[in-house]
Amino acid sequence: MANFTGCPKNPVNRRTFSEAPENAWADPAIIAKIKMPPTPAVEPNPNPATQFIPRPVQLSSNANPPTQEVFFKQMSQMIWNAAGIKNKINQFKYFLLDWKPDILALQETHLNPGDRLKFPNYSSYRTDRLTHRGGGTAILIRNSIDHHPTPIASTTFENTTIELHLPDSTPITFSSIYRPPHGSISTLELNNIFNSNSKCIAVGDFNAKHRAWSSGTWNSNGTIIHDYICNNNLILLAPCEPTHFPNHSNNPSTLDFGILKNFSSGDANSINALSSDHNPVSFEIDINVNLPAISKIIKTTNWSKFKQIMSTSLPGNPNIQNIKDIDEAITKLNSAILTAINLASRSKLINGNNRKLPPNIVKKITLRNQIRKRWQQTYDPRYRRTANRLTNQIRREIRDYDQESWKEWLMSLNQEDNSIYIAARKFSRKYTQIPPILDTDGIKYTPLGKANAFKFSLENSFQNNPEPYDGAHIDEVNRAIRRYIDNPKPSSNIKLTSPQEILSLLKRINPRKATGPDGIPNKALKQIPTNVITFITKICNKCLLCNYFPTIWKTAHVLMFPKPRQNRKLPGNKSSHQPPQQHWQNL
Repeated sequence: MANFTGCPKNPVNRRTFSEAPENAWADPAIIAKIKMPPTPAVEPNPNPATQFIPRPVQLSSNANPPTQEVFFKQMSQMIWNAAGIKNKINQFKYFLLDWKPDILALQETHLNPGDRLKFPNYSSYRTDRLTHRGGGTAILIRNSIDHHPTPIASTTFENTTIELHLPDSTPITFSSIYRPPHGSISTLELNNIFNSNSKCIAVGDFNAKHRAWSSGTWNSNGTIIHDYICNNNLILLAPCEPTHFPNHSNNPSTLDFGILKNFSSGDANSINALSSDHNPVSFEIDINVNLPAISKIIKTTNWSKFKQIMSTSLPGNPNIQNIKDIDEAITKLNSAILTAINLASRSKLINGNNRKLPPNIVKKITLRNQIRKRWQQTYDPRYRRTANRLTNQIRREIRDYDQESWKEWLMSLNQEDNSIYIAARKFSRKYTQIPPILDTDGIKYTPLGKANAFKFSLENSFQNNPEPYDGAHIDEVNRAIRRYIDNPKPSSNIKLTSPQEILSLLKRINPRKATGPDGIPNKALKQIPTNVITFITKICNKCLLCNYFPTIWKTAHVLMFPKPRQNRKLPGNKSSHQPPQQHWQNL
């Protein structure tokens, strides 16, 4: 489809932005040129892929990697004024699965703080009205994108704001905005958003009309935002088609758009979908960085093949004479196990949604959208009544389909394969997001900043005891240590280990325990053949004879677990976090 000149993905039709000159939007000739629909090029681009390759929604496990250079990376964003999402959430979740946006901004959610708004693979942030149902904004963002919320106070519009931390990129402020129809928007409050970072994106329903982006009448908010864009050299990104279709008047307009700061190119399209007086709007904004892959990979290991590879990769009786040989043998052992796992494993890329609507409901949704589009073009009340009737039918059929699917899944659970216990464990566990951590030099939002905050907290905790010291006790300890070092036990008195002891220890380890820094799973250790067991036995015995504990075995993963009903924002508070749990090297 990207080779079709009318396709919005075609690089010929993409809009690129240069720095806006002062008062550019005040020139009627420039405005008329901008509002004209894009004209396809007379000659097709001989090599469009070298200019732009859209990020694929689905990947194929046997697809060849692209050989052409990718110059632009995109972030898929969507906005939708739901006009109350609570009774539309069933159809909306399938819309989310189909379009797979990286970020979705919602306006007029009409939710109370006690209402639930959660979707798989997305983190949700909301700003609800506390007085009554109405208004409200929200942001849904993929869990794979590093981000944190940054609340920004405003009185002339409602907003939900987050900050994105993309790889090798400056932070990006992203804000979902809803401006109620009455009253004027404050440019000072807009400054709080656009001055927060060097790159900013504000999208939503501004209830602002201006001939630069919307046909029909103007309003005061349109003039305010138009002047604000011109005076601050910002970029307006609005679809060419209307986004708002009032139910009781034939006066469509473009109220849903985006304002960008320091972005080079992008595109916006009004989508005829869902059931609201506003169409969803899709944004494709070039960010010039690689986003995390949207894919799931299942890795399966052939343990019989793993044993076969390991039986020929290591000798049963290695030549170990000194400490250096011990370290080299451990490195060789780790490398051999990891290599055997990779050679005996297969990775399968899972594409598509876990659940899809049945064809009869999909056809009815398509028909509803077509009739709704006809009503938007003609405002014939017969089309509107038919579209509303189909919307109610679709809502009921999706509800019945979800209930039937849930019933079938429950009936498939049984005790023999432990599926019922796995399901119960999933429902009993509640995922809690790690809040920002208050460190000595400020609040830490990023994973690296939080890790450093815990590191400094642990470092401060594990310090020498303050004075006064017990000098006599310290002298006695030092004398005991010197006596032990000066008179070591004969090597013949040290009890060495045996392959049988190593094997018994391996049988008792938990195969589901997380791996340590060496990356070797416990399940692999339980599958090693006899020659590897004797190899490990030789290493352990040499360590005993040389009075040496390998340095590589001294490293561990330290995990901090927050205590329930405690302030989780304080890393140094002993009552807020449990003692650190350590995942040592599994060997």
